[in-house]
Amino acid sequence: FLYFIGARCRVASPEMWVLLWAGKPVAWLSAASAATIGRKGADILIQDDPSISRTHVTIHAGTSAVATPAPLTITDASKYGTVVELLRGATEDTATTIKLDPGVDWCAPVTVTRLTITLGTHGAAFEALWQPRGVAFVSVPEAAVADVTDVVH
Repeated sequence: FLYFIGARCRVASPEMWVLLWAGKPVAWLSAASAATIGRKGADILIQDDPSISRTHVTIHAGTSAVATPAPLTITDASKYGTVVELLRGATEDTATTIKLDPGVDWCAPVTVTRLTITLGTHGAAFEALWQPRGVAFVSVPEAAVADVTDVVH
């Protein structure tokens, strides 16, 4: 899987988790990769919310068989908490809400392909989507990256 940001080219696994902020992709987690979200020194920054810790959560994608969602592990390292809301598939219309325990790894069930991660107390929320793909090419214009950066920061 290739995706481009401006003139940069990235190669990733065909299956991956995509993190969305306000409906726009901000991170791609392929097998055995991780991202941190926080107010300072994290991979993804949310700076104008005092309820977000410096390193609020770490999200880690494990490895899995083809077409099976990679295990997603979320570790809450925050002061004000993290809540995960999940669906087990597109046909289910009821959500399960889980408040994470600080410092404890939480693993999403393998049947989960979509979840929302709400950080702190002011409603900052990311959506994580499992994307089973074959070979695909995605081009993200530099302007779109700037838009996402403005939204996240």
